Amino acid sequence: VIWPTFSAPTLRLTSVGLTFKHLFTKKYKHQPVIYQAFTWDQLNAWKWAVDTVGSIARADVIPALPRIDMIGTMGHITLVNKRGTVHFNQWEGITVYFDQASKKGATDPTARVIATIRG
Repeated sequence: VIWPTFSAPTLRLTSVGLTFKHLFTKKYKHQPVIYQAFTWDQLNAWKWAVDTVGSIARADVIPALPRIDMIGTMGHITLVNKRGTVHFNQWEGITVYFDQASKKGATDPTARVIATIRG
């Protein structure tokens, strides 16, 4: 089994990422997985756009998304916006680490990092 990880030893979290990981672990008694970090970043990106335009209306917020400029859990978030491609409103330039279970029941902290991909 292979999965993207939020716990790779070489993953350098931002101050936002360190705070998120600490607060999440304190509340839920286990470390977050990468999907929870991505969700945190997505919610904060939406909040950035709402705060920027001063509205919660989709018609107002969606045009602001390409201008996102903020620090996320794993780096500086700006979006690539190439209409008609897979690079539409995408956060690129982050490194994603992939773990592989080395035994039954392995988790992020106990698995082995087998690959890194810079997106």
